[in-house]
Amino acid sequence: MGSNGEWGAIPWAIWWILMLLILRWISRSRLRTPATAGAHRLVYPRSIGIIGLVGTIFSGALAMLSSLSSTASPVIPLLFLASALLSIWIVAEYARVQHEITETGITYRRLIARGGHLPWSEIRRVYYSSWRGVFVLQGSSRERISISTLMAGLPEFAQMLLRKAPPEAIDPRTRMILQETAAGRPLGLPF
Repeated sequence: MGSNGEWGAIPWAIWWILMLLILRWISRSRLRTPATAGAHRLVYPRSIGIIGLVGTIFSGALAMLSSLSSTASPVIPLLFLASALLSIWIVAEYARVQHEITETGITYRRLIARGGHLPWSEIRRVYYSSWRGVFVLQGSSRERISISTLMAGLPEFAQMLLRKAPPEAIDPRTRMILQETAAGRPLGLPF
């Protein structure tokens, strides 16, 4: 019939199709706006939390199963454990990190470090970091806030930032990206 090489491409094709569907799901879910009365929130969409939870369970199970195998290298369970820990980090980001956008500024909450409030007038620099997939806001007291492009509520954030932040703080490339985002066309996913 066919050689092994022909059938070897099928799992990879299934993998790529599955990944494309997941990325499309994330892209669509982040466009839903989590607005509340008088304020807008930047939060990770539910899809990120679900992916983190599934990744934690799946990687944890594979780490346990591979550690029980007598033929597996000891490195394999450690790799799956590292993957499970990264997935736990994603779940923690989903549950903890969120920002509130108001007329006065942005109130931010981080995963590990303390949060705070950055008034729009105190923003000294805004740029987009393409390798991290985040907008970075730097305040006058040198604090930095990273806003992930995976978060829901980006159009409202971009509109407010363009209206309220000092114009000289936003570099031209970032201004173009923010204008597209404010118009409801945020950047593609960073990966």
